[in-house]
Amino acid sequence: MRLKTLSFIKAMAGTALFVGLLPSCSSSATTCGPGTTLVNNVCMIPDAGPTEDVQNTSDASTPTEDAPKPSNDSQEPDDSTPQDIEAPEEIPQVDATPPDDTLCGTQPGRETPVTIDGRKLMVGESPIHMKGISWHPTPVGKGPGAPDFAGYVAQDAQLLADAGVNVVKTYSPILDTSVLDTLWSHGIYVLMTVYYGYADTVETAINNVCAVKEHPAILAWVVGNEWNYYNLGKDLDFQGAVDEVATVVSAIQEHDSSRPVATIYGELPDAGVLESLSHVDFWGTNVYRGQSFGTLFTEWESRSDKPLFLGEYGVDAYDGTAQALDEATQAAFITALTEEIHANASVNNTGVCTGGMVFEFNDEWWKFNGGPWEVQDTGASWQNQAYPDPNMNEEWWGLVDIERNPRQAYEAYKNLTPPSP
Repeated sequence: MRLKTLSFIKAMAGTALFVGLLPSCSSSATTCGPGTTLVNNVCMIPDAGPTEDVQNTSDASTPTEDAPKPSNDSQEPDDSTPQDIEAPEEIPQVDATPPDDTLCGTQPGRETPVTIDGRKLMVGESPIHMKGISWHPTPVGKGPGAPDFAGYVAQDAQLLADAGVNVVKTYSPILDTSVLDTLWSHGIYVLMTVYYGYADTVETAINNVCAVKEHPAILAWVVGNEWNYYNLGKDLDFQGAVDEVATVVSAIQEHDSSRPVATIYGELPDAGVLESLSHVDFWGTNVYRGQSFGTLFTEWESRSDKPLFLGEYGVDAYDGTAQALDEATQAAFITALTEEIHANASVNNTGVCTGGMVFEFNDEWWKFNGGPWEVQDTGASWQNQAYPDPNMNEEWWGLVDIERNPRQAYEAYKNLTPPSP
């Protein structure tokens, strides 16, 4: 979903641009927007050239809102469970810059290791089910690559904890340990993306790992996000992207053996990809098949013996056909899909799934192509015929709005109890 937004891709690369993908389960035709062409069931737009600056260049004059400030609650982290931690009064001042040396040695970072046991994700001797959410707190007026983790973590961590969320997945690294401290004090782990693509390299990925690998809040490292749709935003063919992911995963594993490394695919990888990436510890998949995952879990069971998690799932809160907010449909979809995840959970030996990351926690206003970043646009960024309203309104996917007002979907997700061992 992060890369189904044209404005983000235009800001990051000058290649042919991916606008929308119709999930494989739907037999309906993909509908492309103006200026796009249908190629292999994907809406493409010709090369618009690289963008030098990701700051908004629209003419909108609405002033940027200030993000909330973090609280002064933090602590010196240890490897006890998150719920057992009490925060001291002050947040330490930290240098968030990764170390210059790209090698930080092979010493494990986490005292209590996170491991894979069959299809289970284990913290020490205890299996964990991830009741998760994608977290990218972008303020009004800011665009891709500008999440304000420090500015929002105090408010967001409390809302997340109140909803029973125990894992957030990021699209970029959190190198400020005070942010990690706050999440950890609220019982929240992090699936941290340390390599997304585009300008990222093996060296930057390892620098990111080395900067924070000793922090217990980090549950696992993530390489890429539905990268099969855009070949990591690099001048690579698909096999080149597979090889790059393989190299990055191996390098991370060399520098931190105390956590697993995941990669997140768009839909499910085939046998060839799985063989090439057999050393990936567990897999995420971004799936948008409507109100059900269909045969997703049985498909995975027949392809791999590794754990699976949903890297993204959900629906937006805006009905583009009716041109109106539709919180009820979003809540109903989140409930139905999460219940399917629970029914296929590995934590209690029921199935293959270690949990899921709802997309997403908060609205982001930069995501509609060509729209001002100070205004929430109602235009559809792509279409998906698997949904009653096929218009995918990228700026309306949050369980809370950009001011952190909870929607019905937040309350629905809050009321869903994850499976336990």
